[in-house]
Amino acid sequence: MRDSKDMLSVGDCIATMNSKQYADSFTNQYGMVDFNKDGTRPWGMRYKVSDQKFGVLAGKSLNPLIYRGENKEYSDFLPSAKRSYTKTDHIKKEKFLSVYQETPYYQYGITYTDNFGYHMEMDLEAVAQHYGFKTVYLDITRQRDVAEFFAYTYYDNGKYYPITDFTQYSPCIYTADLHDIYDQKPSSLKLISGQIALRPCRQFAMAINLAGNFGCKHLFEREILPKNPNRSKEIYERLHTYLFPKKDILSDIANAILMEDKIDENTKFKFVMDVNGKNERRYNSINSVTVTDNALDFQIKSEMQENIEKIFQPMLESTAYRGCARSL
Repeated sequence: MRDSKDMLSVGDCIATMNSKQYADSFTNQYGMVDFNKDGTRPWGMRYKVSDQKFGVLAGKSLNPLIYRGENKEYSDFLPSAKRSYTKTDHIKKEKFLSVYQETPYYQYGITYTDNFGYHMEMDLEAVAQHYGFKTVYLDITRQRDVAEFFAYTYYDNGKYYPITDFTQYSPCIYTADLHDIYDQKPSSLKLISGQIALRPCRQFAMAINLAGNFGCKHLFEREILPKNPNRSKEIYERLHTYLFPKKDILSDIANAILMEDKIDENTKFKFVMDVNGKNERRYNSINSVTVTDNALDFQIKSEMQENIEKIFQPMLESTAYRGCARSL
């Protein structure tokens, strides 16, 4: 038997985090630091989430705090699929995911292999959640200002807007400690900020799976934010185009599917980029002889491949890992 290095598990990762009182400390009680050897800070840390699979925890790796922003107080945390979920909602989500699985993004994610031979855990529910489809995941983030953005905005017809009239709104931020969530239900925590899609990466996203009767709101502390239209405008203008990039092909695809009044299970989507760089949606019967096997044309796939090289590959290269010993 000999020892070899491996990645820490999610549970071990949380165990090494600082207490809430010292959340922003650069070191922990074991002497671990939040920096690379060259003094830079990694974008995120990779942790083992299942057999030969890893997930990415974005942000300060020793900080245990997670945040959720809401524009008014509700009696409980309800993910979108628990508010209402119809057969059409399900079909739309499955249509989107069938297209996503044909993208270079997904193919890159499932084939990415790190030095340990681990593959990235691709969480399709998380990708669908971040592009507007209903799931049982509760959005949380590692960044307070991201949560503040969602507290100071409202969602209408597929878009976010800054709150200017607070008559019906009461912005608040909920803060919890990962130690507490993990102690209650370890399997509920999802590391999703490393998914190969722009939104979860830029939103420093995590999720809590609220399937079944698991409730976690009592583990969060609520902070009421000022009803300040200037603050609402400032955070919207600063973060909106970063969190929801205008040139995001997945957004175009998701919006096209979401805006359909009805979707027939027997149709197949085809997305084509026109001469002006706009994405056109076409669809035909799955049984039609005119339907090609690919949901995306060559230009769209080429642009996605370019994003992989410019955005996602450098992002993954800037992540680090916590080493531990394993016996072979």
